[in-house]
Amino acid sequence: MNNGIQNLGAELSNKLIEIVNRINPLGSAGTHTQHTESFSDEEVEGVEDALLDLYALIFIRYFSDIQISIYSHPLILYLYEKDRNNIQVVNKLCLSIIKTFNKETAHKWLDDNREEINAIPYPTDSEIKKYIKTGGFEVSPGFYSISLDFDKCDNLYDLLYDKIKDDRTSINESGKMYNSFESAIKHYNDYKRLNIPNNSEEVITLHCLVDFVFLGRKPEEEL
Repeated sequence: MNNGIQNLGAELSNKLIEIVNRINPLGSAGTHTQHTESFSDEEVEGVEDALLDLYALIFIRYFSDIQISIYSHPLILYLYEKDRNNIQVVNKLCLSIIKTFNKETAHKWLDDNREEINAIPYPTDSEIKKYIKTGGFEVSPGFYSISLDFDKCDNLYDLLYDKIKDDRTSINESGKMYNSFESAIKHYNDYKRLNIPNNSEEVITLHCLVDFVFLGRKPEEEL
């Protein structure tokens, strides 16, 4: 146990201990028959929040171990705070801002961070060719669908600005596809069923973590 915690590093180890300490009192009380009183809504919500933090910790460790590049599978996201000089990370964060808020907010974020974003090295011609083949989806022999069309610009700020204003990213402003674990299960299962043949080792590992999060949960329509 101690070795496992040490492997997390000091920051994550301390966070894990803090989460367990929040869960343990009610968890211990709930497993003993002498506790006959009902738990309050606030107590239950506190444990649920702690479990969500525990899930987050699992994924933080996963993404901290993954070396993300423009060639990584598009399903693999990452933490901007951990890698601010990563093109794919900045790209995914930009799309996430559109989905969570709107394009206006994404433009503001882009402008506020313009100097830092433009300092990120832009791919060379050979890197762009490699990205197209490794980071894109082959829709027909020799033709690839890609997330970032590097040939359109010569710096990351202009590339992301162009992507934000593109009508094709407007779908991200349509709102969330789901708002709970139960409503997300169907979308996750459908995606996994369609994409299993193309999975890399990193994606397979990610699926194992998501499967754990969904453990014991039923799709919304079955509730």
